[in-house]
Amino acid sequence: MKEDFLERCRQCLITCCENIKDRYDFSNDLWFLVDNFNPCKVLSKESGLQSLYDIIKLTPRIVNDLEVIQSIDDEWRAIPNYYDILMLNVNDETDDFWAKLNVKDGIILSCLKMSLIKC
Repeated sequence: MKEDFLERCRQCLITCCENIKDRYDFSNDLWFLVDNFNPCKVLSKESGLQSLYDIIKLTPRIVNDLEVIQSIDDEWRAIPNYYDILMLNVNDETDDFWAKLNVKDGIILSCLKMSLIKC
């Protein structure tokens, strides 16, 4: 009986994985860039993504105005400067981290729209 239960659980997991695999295109370059929204990488000036241009280029329906792209890039590069002000923590969960960045002095950061791509 226990073995039967475990086998059904295993089959359920296999089915779930197959459905996820069918539903999402894991060969898309965007999947490789999404890790850059991890708080540890966002706050790192050395190992973090220096520009969001590559991600924005893959998502033209989000934004395609060059001035807006430059503004988003400027805000992206400024995020490490908010580290002390907003008590950001590299160990925060990704959604908690981005929630802290949601409003800075009443100004909603444009790059938060990009965070909807989520890790």
